[in-house]
Amino acid sequence: MKKESLQSAAVSTDTQILLVEDDQPLRFMLCHTLKRYGFMTRDFADPNTFFNWLAINPTTRACLLLDMRLPSMDGLEVQRKLDALGRPMPIIFMSGNSHISEAIAGMKLGAIDFLIKPFDETSLIQAINRSLGHLSQKQQKNIYRLTPREALVLDHIARGMKSEQIATLLGLSVRTIKMHRSNILHKTGANTMTEAVLLANESARTATI
Repeated sequence: MKKESLQSAAVSTDTQILLVEDDQPLRFMLCHTLKRYGFMTRDFADPNTFFNWLAINPTTRACLLLDMRLPSMDGLEVQRKLDALGRPMPIIFMSGNSHISEAIAGMKLGAIDFLIKPFDETSLIQAINRSLGHLSQKQQKNIYRLTPREALVLDHIARGMKSEQIATLLGLSVRTIKMHRSNILHKTGANTMTEAVLLANESARTATI
Protein backbone atom coordinates (compact mmCIF):
# COMPACT_ATOMS: atom_id res chain seq x y z
CA MET A 1 0.00 0.00 0.00
CA LYS A 2 1.33 3.41 -0.87
CA LYS A 3 2.20 5.86 1.88
CA GLU A 4 -0.15 8.49 0.42
CA SER A 5 -3.21 6.24 0.76
CA LEU A 6 -2.22 5.31 4.30
CA GLN A 7 -1.89 8.95 5.27
CA SER A 8 -5.22 10.00 3.76
CA ALA A 9 -6.95 7.31 5.79
CA ALA A 10 -5.23 8.46 8.95
CA VAL A 11 -5.81 12.20 8.91
CA SER A 12 -9.54 11.83 8.28
CA THR A 13 -10.20 10.72 11.87
CA ASP A 14 -10.21 12.53 15.22
CA THR A 15 -9.56 9.33 17.13
CA GLN A 16 -6.78 9.43 19.69
CA ILE A 17 -4.06 6.82 19.56
CA LEU A 18 -3.06 5.93 23.11
CA LEU A 19 0.41 4.42 23.35
CA VAL A 20 1.70 2.46 26.35
CA GLU A 21 5.37 1.55 25.90
CA ASP A 22 8.15 1.56 28.52
CA ASP A 23 10.99 1.76 25.99
CA GLN A 24 11.51 5.52 25.76
CA PRO A 25 13.37 5.68 22.39
CA LEU A 26 10.78 3.41 20.77
CA ARG A 27 7.93 5.39 22.35
CA PHE A 28 9.37 8.63 21.00
CA MET A 29 9.82 7.15 17.53
CA LEU A 30 6.27 5.75 17.42
CA CYS A 31 4.79 9.06 18.57
CA HIS A 32 6.76 10.93 15.92
CA THR A 33 5.58 8.52 13.21
CA LEU A 34 1.93 8.64 14.26
CA LYS A 35 1.86 12.43 14.49
CA ARG A 36 3.45 12.63 11.05
CA TYR A 37 0.46 10.68 9.73
CA GLY A 38 -1.94 13.11 11.38
CA PHE A 39 -2.97 11.10 14.43
CA MET A 40 -3.66 12.72 17.77
CA THR A 41 -1.36 10.73 20.04
CA ARG A 42 -0.86 10.49 23.78
CA ASP A 43 1.87 8.29 25.24
CA PHE A 44 2.47 6.64 28.60
CA ALA A 45 5.56 4.94 30.03
CA ASP A 46 3.63 2.52 32.23
CA PRO A 47 0.09 1.15 32.77
CA ASN A 48 -0.47 2.98 36.07
CA THR A 49 0.05 6.37 34.44
CA PHE A 50 -2.25 5.30 31.62
CA PHE A 51 -5.06 4.24 33.95
CA ASN A 52 -4.68 7.39 36.08
CA TRP A 53 -5.08 9.50 32.94
CA LEU A 54 -8.00 7.40 31.73
CA ALA A 55 -9.83 7.91 35.03
CA ILE A 56 -10.02 11.68 34.53
CA ASN A 57 -10.40 11.74 30.74
CA PRO A 58 -13.68 10.37 29.39
CA THR A 59 -12.12 9.43 26.06
CA THR A 60 -14.35 7.02 24.20
CA ARG A 61 -13.05 7.29 20.65
CA ALA A 62 -9.56 5.86 20.96
CA CYS A 63 -7.50 2.85 20.09
CA LEU A 64 -4.63 1.51 22.16
CA LEU A 65 -1.14 0.62 20.97
CA LEU A 66 0.03 -1.57 23.84
CA ASP A 67 3.34 -3.24 24.62
CA MET A 68 2.84 -6.82 25.80
CA ARG A 69 5.71 -6.77 28.31
CA LEU A 70 5.50 -3.88 30.79
CA PRO A 71 7.07 -3.40 34.27
CA SER A 72 3.99 -3.39 36.52
CA MET A 73 1.55 -5.57 34.54
CA ASP A 74 1.57 -7.30 31.20
CA GLY A 75 -0.55 -6.35 28.19
CA LEU A 76 -3.16 -9.03 28.85
CA GLU A 77 -3.67 -7.69 32.38
CA VAL A 78 -4.15 -4.19 30.98
CA GLN A 79 -6.68 -5.55 28.48
CA ARG A 80 -8.63 -7.38 31.21
CA LYS A 81 -8.61 -4.31 33.48
CA LEU A 82 -10.03 -2.14 30.68
CA ASP A 83 -12.87 -4.63 30.21
CA ALA A 84 -13.49 -4.73 33.97
CA LEU A 85 -13.67 -0.93 34.06
CA GLY A 86 -16.17 -0.91 31.19
CA ARG A 87 -13.67 0.92 28.97
CA PRO A 88 -12.88 -1.58 26.21
CA MET A 89 -11.14 -0.18 23.16
CA PRO A 90 -9.48 -1.62 20.05
CA ILE A 91 -6.03 -2.86 21.04
CA ILE A 92 -2.95 -3.45 18.93
CA PHE A 93 -0.38 -5.44 20.88
CA MET A 94 3.36 -5.02 20.29
CA SER A 95 6.03 -7.45 21.41
CA GLY A 96 9.49 -8.68 20.59
CA ASN A 97 9.54 -11.80 22.72
CA SER A 98 5.98 -12.95 23.45
CA HIS A 99 4.88 -16.53 23.11
CA ILE A 100 2.26 -17.43 20.52
CA SER A 101 -0.08 -18.35 23.38
CA GLU A 102 -0.07 -14.71 24.53
CA ALA A 103 -0.94 -13.48 21.04
CA ILE A 104 -3.80 -15.98 20.81
CA ALA A 105 -5.08 -14.99 24.27
CA GLY A 106 -5.03 -11.31 23.35
CA MET A 107 -6.90 -11.90 20.10
CA LYS A 108 -9.50 -14.04 21.88
CA LEU A 109 -10.09 -11.16 24.30
CA GLY A 110 -10.76 -8.85 21.36
CA ALA A 111 -7.40 -7.42 20.27
CA ILE A 112 -7.36 -6.20 16.67
CA ASP A 113 -3.76 -7.02 15.79
CA PHE A 114 -0.41 -8.23 17.11
CA LEU A 115 2.76 -6.60 15.82
CA ILE A 116 6.09 -8.36 16.24
CA LYS A 117 9.00 -6.00 16.92
CA PRO A 118 10.69 -4.72 14.91
CA PHE A 119 7.80 -3.84 12.59
CA ASP A 120 7.76 -1.41 9.72
CA GLU A 121 5.80 1.82 9.33
CA THR A 122 3.35 0.37 6.83
CA SER A 123 2.42 -2.53 9.13
CA LEU A 124 1.83 -0.06 11.97
CA ILE A 125 -0.45 2.27 10.03
CA GLN A 126 -2.36 -0.59 8.43
CA ALA A 127 -3.01 -2.09 11.88
CA ILE A 128 -4.22 1.26 13.21
CA ASN A 129 -6.52 1.76 10.22
CA ARG A 130 -8.01 -1.70 10.85
CA SER A 131 -8.65 -0.76 14.47
CA LEU A 132 -10.28 2.52 13.39
CA GLY A 133 -12.54 0.61 11.00
CA HIS A 134 -13.53 -1.73 13.82
CA LEU A 135 -14.26 1.20 16.13
CA SER A 136 -16.35 3.00 13.49
CA GLN A 137 -18.46 -0.11 12.82
CA LYS A 138 -19.03 -0.60 16.54
CA GLN A 139 -20.15 2.99 17.04
CA GLN A 140 -22.54 2.80 14.08
CA LYS A 141 -24.11 -0.34 15.55
CA ASN A 142 -24.53 1.50 18.86
CA ILE A 143 -26.88 3.96 17.12
CA TYR A 144 -29.47 1.19 17.13
CA ARG A 145 -29.27 0.99 20.92
CA LEU A 146 -30.98 4.38 21.22
CA THR A 147 -34.57 4.45 22.43
CA PRO A 148 -37.16 5.96 20.05
CA ARG A 149 -37.19 9.13 22.18
CA GLU A 150 -33.40 9.41 22.17
CA ALA A 151 -33.35 8.90 18.39
CA LEU A 152 -35.98 11.64 18.04
CA VAL A 153 -33.93 14.03 20.19
CA LEU A 154 -30.86 13.25 18.10
CA ASP A 155 -32.83 13.96 14.93
CA HIS A 156 -33.86 17.39 16.24
CA ILE A 157 -30.27 18.11 17.25
CA ALA A 158 -29.20 17.23 13.71
CA ARG A 159 -31.68 19.87 12.48
CA GLY A 160 -29.85 22.49 14.54
CA MET A 161 -32.31 22.78 17.43
CA LYS A 162 -31.14 23.64 20.94
CA SER A 163 -32.17 21.76 24.09
CA GLU A 164 -34.68 24.45 25.08
CA GLN A 165 -36.36 24.31 21.65
CA ILE A 166 -36.53 20.50 21.69
CA ALA A 167 -37.97 20.54 25.20
CA THR A 168 -40.73 22.93 24.13
CA LEU A 169 -41.48 20.95 20.99
CA LEU A 170 -41.73 17.60 22.81
CA GLY A 171 -43.38 18.96 25.96
CA LEU A 172 -40.47 17.89 28.15
CA SER A 173 -38.20 19.65 30.61
CA VAL A 174 -34.79 20.92 29.55
CA ARG A 175 -33.31 18.65 32.21
CA THR A 176 -34.90 15.62 30.53
CA ILE A 177 -33.50 16.64 27.15
CA LYS A 178 -30.04 17.01 28.68
CA MET A 179 -30.41 13.53 30.16
CA HIS A 180 -31.27 12.18 26.69
CA ARG A 181 -28.23 13.96 25.25
CA SER A 182 -26.02 12.33 27.88
CA ASN A 183 -27.50 8.91 27.13
CA ILE A 184 -26.91 9.40 23.41
CA LEU A 185 -23.22 10.14 23.97
CA HIS A 186 -22.84 7.20 26.34
CA LYS A 187 -24.57 4.68 24.09
CA THR A 188 -22.92 5.73 20.83
CA GLY A 189 -19.47 6.26 22.31
CA ALA A 190 -19.32 9.68 20.68
CA ASN A 191 -17.34 12.50 22.29
CA THR A 192 -19.67 15.25 21.04
CA MET A 193 -23.21 15.56 19.74
CA THR A 194 -21.79 16.52 16.35
CA GLU A 195 -19.98 13.19 16.23
CA ALA A 196 -23.18 11.38 17.27
CA VAL A 197 -25.08 13.07 14.44
CA LEU A 198 -22.37 12.07 11.96
CA LEU A 199 -22.54 8.46 13.17
CA ALA A 200 -26.32 8.47 12.79
CA ASN A 201 -26.06 9.89 9.28
CA GLU A 202 -23.45 7.30 8.33
CA SER A 203 -25.61 4.49 9.74
CA ALA A 204 -28.59 5.74 7.75
CA ARG A 205 -26.49 6.00 4.59
CA THR A 206 -25.13 2.48 5.05
CA ALA A 207 -28.62 1.09 5.62
CA THR A 208 -29.82 2.43 2.26
CA ILE A 209 -26.95 0.93 0.27
